[in-house]
Amino acid sequence: MQEHVEAFLRHLKLERNYSPLTLASYGDDLRNFLDFLDRRCAGASALSPADVNRPHLRAFLRELLGQGYAKRSIARKLACLRSFFRYLKKTGVVQASPMATIVSPKLDRRLPQFLDEESMRRLMEQPDGATPEGMRDRALLELLYSTGIRLSELIGLSLQDIEMSGGTIRVIGKGNKHRIVPFGRPARRAL
Repeated sequence: MQEHVEAFLRHLKLERNYSPLTLASYGDDLRNFLDFLDRRCAGASALSPADVNRPHLRAFLRELLGQGYAKRSIARKLACLRSFFRYLKKTGVVQASPMATIVSPKLDRRLPQFLDEESMRRLMEQPDGATPEGMRDRALLELLYSTGIRLSELIGLSLQDIEMSGGTIRVIGKGNKHRIVPFGRPARRAL
């Protein structure tokens, strides 16, 4: 089973271009599942993926609930297993996914947190515009506010990614996907 996990993680890294953090999370989740199988089934290390069945998965789910895992963490672990067995089916290792009938816990929909207008104004006033660092910080804040890009995308920008005349930036997002994002006049002035 371990060799299939390693092949799956290689697939996610090389072909699906997953981030190092996502790969680490998937690796941890799969190791957690394999450890469970080792405890539950004597000789589970020799267990083939085709031997994993719905009762194994239901018992794993019960164990996670019993250990006090949050619904969101359980849903992520199940999504990882769902993806793993989908990969195994696609590569012909299993004929059907045992995850097909396993339902993830219902998650509460949380509204995103946001800054109100006054808080945003105060934040924009924080950088000292008289210093190079303050000018830089103001430009970064204006760019974040104007474009709505992720912080990780902002950190990954270089000067070559900024098209001042067109008022756009070229962003490399999740999955190494490129996109062009416009920015407004205040961001242009700050830049």
